[in-house]
Amino acid sequence: MHYAPSVVFRNVVGLLNTFIRPKLLSPQSFGLWSLLVVIPDYSTYLPLGSRDYMRFEIPRLEALGDEKAIQEIEASVFWGALLPNLGIALALLVLSVVSHFATEVRVGLVAVAIFVVLNTIYVHGLTLMRGRQMFRDLSHLIYFFNTSQFVLCILLIYFFEIYGLFIALPINLILALFFLRSRYPVFPSGRFSRKVYFEMIRGGFPLTVLSFMMTLMMTSGRLLIAGCLTTEEVGYYALSTLALSGLLKFPGAAREVVEPRIMEKADSLHNEGILDRYLYQPLVLNACYLPLILAPLYFLLPALVEWLLPRYIQGIVPLQIIILGFYFLATFYPLRGFVVALRLQTGTALLASLAVLINVGLSFAALKAGFGIVGVAAVNSASYALLLIFVAVLLRLRRNISFPFSKIWPVFTAFPVLCISIWGSHLLIEPWVGSGLIGALVQAALFFGVGLVLLTVAEHNMKLLKGVSPLSLFRTILQKITRS
Repeated sequence: MHYAPSVVFRNVVGLLNTFIRPKLLSPQSFGLWSLLVVIPDYSTYLPLGSRDYMRFEIPRLEALGDEKAIQEIEASVFWGALLPNLGIALALLVLSVVSHFATEVRVGLVAVAIFVVLNTIYVHGLTLMRGRQMFRDLSHLIYFFNTSQFVLCILLIYFFEIYGLFIALPINLILALFFLRSRYPVFPSGRFSRKVYFEMIRGGFPLTVLSFMMTLMMTSGRLLIAGCLTTEEVGYYALSTLALSGLLKFPGAAREVVEPRIMEKADSLHNEGILDRYLYQPLVLNACYLPLILAPLYFLLPALVEWLLPRYIQGIVPLQIIILGFYFLATFYPLRGFVVALRLQTGTALLASLAVLINVGLSFAALKAGFGIVGVAAVNSASYALLLIFVAVLLRLRRNISFPFSKIWPVFTAFPVLCISIWGSHLLIEPWVGSGLIGALVQAALFFGVGLVLLTVAEHNMKLLKGVSPLSLFRTILQKITRS
């Protein structure tokens, strides 16, 4: 009840940051930050999944009343995560001193070093609060963290440019840790146990290796562009990755709720009712609702970039390509829960590694062929589709999970229809309404309106859409308001 609104708030603020930070920073500075932030992105995986497994173990031990075991797990995972991140931070500090990088890069390395350590403590606290199901306190922390980060970034970047961003993020984490300390102990009281820590790694490593591969797939483009082009080009491309990160928070939030339920039903996942509820219906809902989100974004974001971020116009086409590629990434999320529950993480990780290698190789080839950041964006979007196909085939071959066309046909047809509709809109409607903000609003409104009508009609012909069409949802909300 309390947690869901805070997640929505966090995601909305994240989308606002898609425009605020690049608005206040030059493409070169924004590109530099998007490269530096890859370091903490990767460092969050140094606990090797122990935090993920701890989150599932704490509720089980609480049910048994074994508080001593919980404290031992908390301490073991805390120190097991903090020590390697302290090593990363020390290496960054040394590099900032001995390197001959530009001043802003060296200051950025110091800021990231501090950020890595503080973020390790903060994420540990978040994980514990989720594990102990302290969702009321967790929602307050999310409100505080995202509000203070938003305000600090605007103020400090405005006055100190990129140095303000370097200052804002560590300060925000310090404030958040003080807030967290008032709700839950920041430093654990138990003792570190190597045996317990490795038990947590054994349980959690399969859970996190796939997430790491996904992060690698989404960040490799930035690194390749930095190596082959310029930091300014990275800044243009980073606009796409920032938008992608903001969009991913929505299926990510749903995954946090649904995956534990799938894990509970791991022994009956081949049951038709379970498949309908936790696999086929989410896939169909994604296929039906994603175009209603992605097409308006495709039309509106370029106009908003031209209006609000004129320095980033070169990033518009990659942004549009990545928005379309998000369809495949979001469609992958319902499959991910089944991969974990059916213990296919290792096979999926190997296939994801293959997709990453293909992604890197083709992105490098695209850069060398002169396609620039547009080519990298196209390859990245294609690699998300490739990963989706790989995982679907793996589920079919290894666990006999089928994907019947007759039941989930929108999953196969939604993306082609989306692309054809956008092309048709450019060809038939844009000449009449123009390509500016007003024209984009008209095209987005037309697409959204027609989509809502088609969804309402489809509800009567598809079992998996019963009760979840826009009209049905509106009717349900209206009934609840009337009753209250």
